Amino acid sequence: MDSADPTRQTTSDQVKQLIGQLSNYFIDVLEEVDSDTGARSLHLFDVWQQVSLRRIVDLADGAETFYQERRLLPACILTRSVMETVAIQYVVWKKLSAFTDTSDFQGIHKLLMSVVFGRRDKGDDWANKSMNVLTAIDHLEKRFSGFQSEYDRLSEYVHPGLAGGYGMYVREHLWGQVLLCCI
Repeated sequence: MDSADPTRQTTSDQVKQLIGQLSNYFIDVLEEVDSDTGARSLHLFDVWQQVSLRRIVDLADGAETFYQERRLLPACILTRSVMETVAIQYVVWKKLSAFTDTSDFQGIHKLLMSVVFGRRDKGDDWANKSMNVLTAIDHLEKRFSGFQSEYDRLSEYVHPGLAGGYGMYVREHLWGQVLLCCI
């Protein structure tokens, strides 16, 4: 880390502090539940919540580590993944609130099945389709203006175009000579 940059150090300390605070919410063992459908759905939600929390902590910790190593490409990609996970959590919160208000237990069950067991790579052979991340990003954009543009900016690093390729590794282009470097 560049010790000459106090802003960078302060930001890094804040990220590490936040990761530590989130880690305090980890639960290592969840109690067994009876076979009641409602209890099982609540249990499934608790498991999903812990999985999402651990995913966010792992991704954020990895992004911070890569950033401190000046490896910006993987740092940006992992940060984008954090945003996707947060967006899915936000939509689940919104939908659970609506389903709870209307006592739609089937809706709750279907929602939890999609976020816990959903996937899109199996086509119609897989019963649970995962939630669309871009739809979730749209939901957060409506609540927090600018979220979409930040997500789009980070998305540019995923692809081998200007941001994720040339712009990431080329620092100088002098009279036909290219200086390739790591950050």
